[in-house]
Amino acid sequence: MVQKRKVFSFEILVYLLILLITKLLSFNFSPQQFIRKKVRKSLEISETLPPLEKKRNLDYREILEKRKIKPVKHRKPICKGITCPTCNAPWEYIYSNARVFSSLQKRKVQKYRCKICGRQWIIPAKVFLPSPLCPFCGRPLNIKKRRKNFDVYKCSNSSCFHRKKYGQRYTYRAFRTDFGRPKERKTSPLPDIKRSHFPFQIQAICISLYLCGLSSREVVFFLKSFFSVKISHQTVLNFLYSLGSHLGSLLPNLPPSSSNLLIVDEKYIRCEGRWGYLFTCLDERGAILAQYFSPTRSFAGAYAVLYRALSKLSSLPGEITVVTDAFTCYPPAIQLIQADFKVKITHVKVKGLFDPQDTRNDFRGYKNLIENFFSILEMRVSKLKGFGSLKGARFFSSLFEVWYNHLRPSQRFNGRPPVPLTEDYPANPVLGWKLLIEKALSG
Repeated sequence: MVQKRKVFSFEILVYLLILLITKLLSFNFSPQQFIRKKVRKSLEISETLPPLEKKRNLDYREILEKRKIKPVKHRKPICKGITCPTCNAPWEYIYSNARVFSSLQKRKVQKYRCKICGRQWIIPAKVFLPSPLCPFCGRPLNIKKRRKNFDVYKCSNSSCFHRKKYGQRYTYRAFRTDFGRPKERKTSPLPDIKRSHFPFQIQAICISLYLCGLSSREVVFFLKSFFSVKISHQTVLNFLYSLGSHLGSLLPNLPPSSSNLLIVDEKYIRCEGRWGYLFTCLDERGAILAQYFSPTRSFAGAYAVLYRALSKLSSLPGEITVVTDAFTCYPPAIQLIQADFKVKITHVKVKGLFDPQDTRNDFRGYKNLIENFFSILEMRVSKLKGFGSLKGARFFSSLFEVWYNHLRPSQRFNGRPPVPLTEDYPANPVLGWKLLIEKALSG
C-alpha cells in the first residue's frame, strides 16, 4: 500500500514538472505579426455616368478624294456584292487572302480587310457596340470582369483625374436588364363571373372575406353559418380569378398617386414551387404603386419596379426621394431610372437599428411602413403556401392592390382607405367591392 502511494505521488510530481517546463519554455505567438491582414476595398458607385463611344460614320468616297488608293488586284474570285461594314467600300477595295478558324461557326471562314479604312471582318460582321468612356479623362474603359448580371469596366489611364483625386481608378458596372420573367404555364380557361347565379352581394362578401385573411373553405363555413348560403370553395376561387381578370383593364382608371417619395423593398415568396422575390414600391401614404416578381434578387427586379412606379405617377415632380435598404443593386437601378426619366432622385439608405446620431432616422418610419405592409401580405399568403401559377398570383396581386389602396380602412386616415376612390365612397369594403364588380362587368 505504501509502495502504491509512492508511485502515485511520483506520477503527480512528474506531471507538475512537465507543466512547469512547458510554462517556462512557452512564448507568445501573435498571428498579427506574421499574417498579413486582408484589405477589402468597397466598390462605390460613382454618381457620374460614363458617356458612350460614338460610331464612326466613314464614307469611302470622301477618303478617296483626299488620297489616291488603287483597287485591289484579286488573285482569286470574290463575291461582287460584298461591301465594307464601316465605310461601305465596294468589292474592288477589299482583300480576301486569308481563311481563319471561327469559334462560333466551328469551321474555317473567309476573312476580309478593307484597303481604305483598314477594317477586318468575317461574315457575318459583328454589330458595333459602343464602349463606355471615362467621364474624367475621355479614355475608353477596359472590361475587367464579367458577371452574371453585369460587367465591370475600369479606367486604365494612370494620370486620370479620378485616380489622382480619390486614390482609385474609375469603376463602372454595366448592368444587363434581362428581366428573366418566368413563363406562364398553360392553364384551363377562366370561369366567367357573369354566368354565376349568385348575386353580386355574395360575390363581394366572398372576395372581401378572402382578402381579409380567410381561406376559401373558411369563407364557405362563414357563409353557411351566418347567411345559410351553400357554396363550394372552388366557386369562391372562381370569383377571385374572374374578377382579377376583369380588374386588369380597370386599374389604370383608378385614382393615381402623386407623391415625391417612394419606398422600395423586396420579400421572399413562393410561386409555381420555386422561391422568388416580390419587389414592391409604396408611396408616402403607404399605397401600393407597383409590384414585380423576379426569380432572383437582382438589378432587373429593382429597375422594373421603379420603372413601373414612376410610369404610374400622375405627374413627375421635380425631385423624388427613394427610401431603400442597403441592397447593392438599388443605386445602379436608380441611376438608370434617373437617366431614363430625366428626373433628380435622392437615394436614402435605411439600415440597422436606431442610431441617435444618424441623420436618416427621419426616414426610418417609411421603412417600417413597408415592413408593416409585408406583414399584412404575409397573413394572406401564408395560408396559400405560395401560388400555384403565375396567372393566379397576378390576379391575387390585382385584387390585393385594389383592396389595400382603395377599400381597406386604415387607422392612420380615420377609418378611410389610403387612396379613396371618390370623396363620398362607402367606407364598407363589401359595398365597395359590389360597386367595383358592377363597374368591371359593365365595362
